[in-house]
Amino acid sequence: FDTIVGYEVFENGGNPNYSRSYAYFMEPFAHTGVLASYQVNDAIGLVGGFSENSTLSNSINSRSGAPGTKSYLAGVSLTAPEGTGLLEGASLFAGLADAGTVATPDVQHYYVGGSLPTPVDGLSLGIAWDYQTDTVATAGGTGDWWALAGYVSFQVPDSKVTLNGRAEYVEADSGGTGFAGLGTDDIFALTGTVDYALWDNVISRAEIRWDSADSNIFGGSVAGAGDKDEQLSLALNLIYQF
Repeated sequence: FDTIVGYEVFENGGNPNYSRSYAYFMEPFAHTGVLASYQVNDAIGLVGGFSENSTLSNSINSRSGAPGTKSYLAGVSLTAPEGTGLLEGASLFAGLADAGTVATPDVQHYYVGGSLPTPVDGLSLGIAWDYQTDTVATAGGTGDWWALAGYVSFQVPDSKVTLNGRAEYVEADSGGTGFAGLGTDDIFALTGTVDYALWDNVISRAEIRWDSADSNIFGGSVAGAGDKDEQLSLALNLIYQF
């Protein structure tokens, strides 16, 4: 099953942007295990369970080589009910994914995210905060990473066009094992996406993205020669859903 933490989902077509946020790659993708949920009332929902230790692997059906090593999941959702004025329909979710033992990376991932309707027809807002800490006892290292992202979506009235935007900030500490390649960089990114309903069951998107970091981490060269502290990306995306 898909992980319970995170604003963006595993299925790309369910996200407002084509590219993924930095926070998405901090989070687990999916789990193999047991998950239970309980709706207390119209406003409060609970979820909890356990799975194989997949918090660091970001892969489906990941299994730890150490027997008994599990990921533990828990979360609570809040939805503003009718009669709450401008907040009616707003949602908030807080979740935790905990995995590892003293012999393997001991990871805790905390997430808080939500969406907020607005008085403007077709305009919606979202926010997400991720914090991850891991300790590797065998290596003696501890790392902390956190990411804050804001989302805006606007359905242009009487048209097939939806405009989606994302602004995100990441602060990374290289002491652990989680966010490989980021070192101790602070990273800022802006993403703008135009979604046009070309045909039924087809998602078509054009996107521009700008990333900026404290040091030269963009470029992908093995030796680091020619790498830069910022990059600009352009993308076209077509998804047929059936």
